[in-house]
Amino acid sequence: MGYILSVFLFILISGRLSFIVDILAEGEISPRTLTKVLWIVVYLVLLAIYLIYCRKSLRTLFDAVVTAFIRYKVVFISLGVFLLASAISLLTSYNLNESIMGLGYYSILISLFLVGIVLPKKSDSDTFKKGLLFSALILIIVGLTQYVDYRMNQDLGWFISVFDKGGFVSASAFNIRTADNGLFLRPSSLMIDTNVFAVFLAMISVFSVDLINKRKSMLLSTSVLILSLAMILLTASRTGYLALIVGFIVYYGHRFIMRKDGVKGRVYSSFLPLALTRLTLADFSANEHINYWIQSIKIFLKHPVLGIGIGNFPQYYRENIDSRVQFATPHSVYAKMLAEGGIIGILSFGFVVISLGLELLKRKSPLILGLFSIIVVGNITYDFFMTPWVWFLLGAFLSDLDW
Repeated sequence: MGYILSVFLFILISGRLSFIVDILAEGEISPRTLTKVLWIVVYLVLLAIYLIYCRKSLRTLFDAVVTAFIRYKVVFISLGVFLLASAISLLTSYNLNESIMGLGYYSILISLFLVGIVLPKKSDSDTFKKGLLFSALILIIVGLTQYVDYRMNQDLGWFISVFDKGGFVSASAFNIRTADNGLFLRPSSLMIDTNVFAVFLAMISVFSVDLINKRKSMLLSTSVLILSLAMILLTASRTGYLALIVGFIVYYGHRFIMRKDGVKGRVYSSFLPLALTRLTLADFSANEHINYWIQSIKIFLKHPVLGIGIGNFPQYYRENIDSRVQFATPHSVYAKMLAEGGIIGILSFGFVVISLGLELLKRKSPLILGLFSIIVVGNITYDFFMTPWVWFLLGAFLSDLDW
């Protein structure tokens, strides 16, 4: 079951890798919508496999859900408050249809969180972890082949061409980004954005080091660690660098407090100054991010109580601030919540993050705290918190898996 869960997580991470999306995207429905539909279908298939493979009944599943609600009562209360605040924001929504769809999406994310808690068992720990490493390895291979092929042939990558020739998927489904003005080449991946890819690799780096410290899957863990660190540098993502630094500081800080570390922590962390050298704000991309944060605050000041509604930032920005921008994003989940949810939205979201953090502290796991800190800090400079794979992982942190 651990491998099945890791495959499900991989699909949540890499939803763009889908011939179904490419076949159906010829119509009027957007690929983004089709991608969501795809992983919802896979979500339902996962539940069916769980019930059949583990010989569970719906009653057993229901009892497990009730147990999770009781066990993590404060967390689920915070999630309920957050959903209620999101629903109230419909009253002042800039585009009501967008907000209604957004509310449904948030509800599904919370259900994924619940699935992440209920489905994994302690016996699935080793297979789930290996599956997570293999998922990262596939993503890294895609990114590296894009990078090498672009440098050598100005092409999209032989790995992608294999799929394209087979008629399984078009190159556009990989969200190719070849270069940014004034920045390093940013090899894209199956993930929705390079920054998200870099943050995921930062999580995988800490995860790999933890496995090495525990002397588990040594060859695979070491290989993935080396490739992940190399790939993070190639992405030139400041969000990824910041997440990597904070993740290792929290991980080894907790291990030091628990007296589990000596020299090894300093050895594994010796590359962090290299990442620090790339944290600069002197380019167009950084200035653009800062501008989005400023505009988010201005939107909040105009709509301080309930904001402009879930998912309305891109349309509002395009129609009221800068019509030249095709798709705007706040580049921070906290700025997003502030602009789209107002004071009620940001406070309810803060309640969720704090309650999750306090619950994870009880687990006394350096790995979980390191990974959670990466998610929290990474979302300061990019808004990927409200994505399926994050919520499934957050649930898995609270599951019976041996982290």
